Amino acid sequence: MISFEGGDSSRKKLFTRIKEMKPAWSKGKFDAKKDLYPLMDGVDLLLAKEPLVLDLAVTGSIIVAGDIHGQLADLIRIFHKNNLPPAETYLFLGDYVDRGEYGLEVLMLLLALKMLYPNNVFLLRGNHEEAEQNESYGFKDECRAKYSEDLWLRILKTFSWLPVAAIVNKKVLSLFAFQDFRIVLK
Repeated sequence: MISFEGGDSSRKKLFTRIKEMKPAWSKGKFDAKKDLYPLMDGVDLLLAKEPLVLDLAVTGSIIVAGDIHGQLADLIRIFHKNNLPPAETYLFLGDYVDRGEYGLEVLMLLLALKMLYPNNVFLLRGNHEEAEQNESYGFKDECRAKYSEDLWLRILKTFSWLPVAAIVNKKVLSLFAFQDFRIVLK
């Protein structure tokens, strides 16, 4: 079980701050220093405790989703259909950004859910969580247009902490299929 550095009071403060951010979501604007950077700092601490390949023991079901690509409406539809965490456990296979108009909002929502429910939300790295891909396919430009290139660089740091694969109940290997890495099984 993963715990949040700082305990329950820090988690409650973050949850309160996420609820306060709600009006910013509808306007499409956050305060990067007040909202986004602390969120990424907290998620980095959680992800640093996770292995490169997750070993998930899931009772009940797990919802596996991938290729959100900045489509916030699609992500919301997934939650609507299946319930929000912690009522459901989610494994996201990567490709949160690029192509869609709301990559930053998709990413921040997923990171917020990871902070709030670290044992019910698991995020893997897809190829669009690599600098070369999201520079070519629009996420860097989205970050610059909405905030700054510094925010994009900070997000890349968080992306670097994401695990690359998950084994579910010692039976199912889940990963984004087009990674440039090699896993040696012995």
